[in-house]
Amino acid sequence: MEKSIRPLGLYELAANIVKMMVARVGWFGLGLALAALLGHSLGPDRFGVFSLTLFIPTFLNALLNLGVAPANVYFINRGDVTVDGALKASLRIWSGISLLGLLVGGIFVLMYGELLFPDISIQVLLAGLVLFPLLLLNAFVLGILQAVGDFPWFNRLPLINTAATLVFAVVGVVVLDLSVVGALIAYAAGTLTSLLVSLAILRRHTTGSGRVSNLGNYAASCLKYGWKANLAALFGFLNLRSGILLVGFFLDTAAAGGYAAAVVIAERLWILSQSASTVVFPKLAALKEDTEARNRLTPLVSHWVFLTTFLLASIAALFSRPLLSVMFGEEFADAGVALMCLLPGVVMGSLTRVLANDFAARGRIELNVLRSGVLVVVNVVANCLLIPVLGVVGAAMAFSLGYFAMTAVSLYLYAEVSGNEWWTPLMPNHSDYVLAYRRARSFVVSCSRMAGWGR
Repeated sequence: MEKSIRPLGLYELAANIVKMMVARVGWFGLGLALAALLGHSLGPDRFGVFSLTLFIPTFLNALLNLGVAPANVYFINRGDVTVDGALKASLRIWSGISLLGLLVGGIFVLMYGELLFPDISIQVLLAGLVLFPLLLLNAFVLGILQAVGDFPWFNRLPLINTAATLVFAVVGVVVLDLSVVGALIAYAAGTLTSLLVSLAILRRHTTGSGRVSNLGNYAASCLKYGWKANLAALFGFLNLRSGILLVGFFLDTAAAGGYAAAVVIAERLWILSQSASTVVFPKLAALKEDTEARNRLTPLVSHWVFLTTFLLASIAALFSRPLLSVMFGEEFADAGVALMCLLPGVVMGSLTRVLANDFAARGRIELNVLRSGVLVVVNVVANCLLIPVLGVVGAAMAFSLGYFAMTAVSLYLYAEVSGNEWWTPLMPNHSDYVLAYRRARSFVVSCSRMAGWGR
C-alpha cells in the first residue's frame, strides 16, 4: 500500500492541507469574532443593511474576475507561463476590469438602487463600490501565490485581512460609532492591508525581468480558460448570496440580517473542503499525463472531506440556536432553524468542491459551468417559491436543494470523465481505512516517543 500512495505525494499533500486548516481555524475564529462584533453593535436591521451593501461589490467581483486566478494556477503548474508573465497579464486585465466594474456598478446603483434596496441610501451603496477593485486584485495575487505553492503566506494573508478588518471595525463601529459606514471602511481597510502585504510577498517569486514575451497571447489564453471558471464560480456565488438578497426583497433587512448570520456560520464549515481543494488543484493540474494517479487522488480526498464535514455539520446542528444567540445576540436566535436547514447543503457542497477542482484540472471547465448552472436555477426558483411561504427557513431549504441537485449532476459527470463508478467519491474503500489507520497509528507512536512513553 505504501508504494501505491507515495507517488501521489500524499504525505506532503496532507501536511499542506493540515497547515492550511490550522491557519483557517485562526481565520475562522477571527471571522466569527468580527461577525459577532458587527452583529452585536449593529443589530439585525443594520447588519442586514451592511450585508446587502456588500452584495454589489462582491457580486461584481464574482461576475467580472473572468477566472483569472484559477487560470494562472492551471497554466503556471503546466509550465505554460512564468510567474512574471502571469502577474503582468493579471495587472493588465485588472486595470481594465476595475474601470468597467466601477462604471457599470455606479450606473446600476443610480438607476436601480432605490428599487432593489429601498432601505439603503444611494450614498452608502456607492461607497461600497470602492471595495470592488481591492477585492479583484487581492484575488488575482492570491491565485498566483497558490500557483507557486507558497501556502505559508497563502494561509497567513486571510488571517491578516480579517485581523486588520477586526481592528478597524472596533475603531470605526465601536469607538467612532460610524455604524454601517464604519463597517464598510473597516472592510476596505482590512482588504487593502492584506493586498499590500501580498504584493510585497509576491515580489519574492518574480525575477523582475523587463518585457515578457507573448504577454498578449497569454492574456487571451488566460481569459479563454478563465471565463468558464468564472461563470461556474459566479453561479456558486449566486447560490450563496441570492438567498440574502431575496430575503431582503421578499421580507425586510432584519430578516436578511438574521439569515446572513446563519450563512456566516454555515460557510465556516467549508474550512476543510476549501483547504483541501486549494492544495489539491495545483497537484491535479500537474498530473496531466497521469490519469490513473488523478483518478486515485480525487476520490481519496473527497471521501474524507465529505465525512469530516458531515461530522462538523452534525455538531453545528445540535447547537445551532445557542451558536447564533451567543455570537450575534438573542435577536438572531430565531435563525437557528434556518442554520440547520443550510447544513445539508454545506455537506454536499464540500464534496462537489473537490470534484470541481478535478474537472478544472482536466481542463473541462464547461462541466463546472453546467453543474453550477443547475445549482443556481434550482436555488433561485426554490427561493422564489419558498421564501414567501416559509421565510428565512425557505431560503435555507432552497440553498440545500440546490446543492443536492448539483451533487447528483457532479457525480454523474465525474463517472463519465474519469471512468470511476459514480459512488467512488462518496464511499471510502478498504484501502482508505487501512491508510487512515496506519497514519493514525504512526502519529500516536511518534507522539508517545516524543513524550518518552516508548522508552
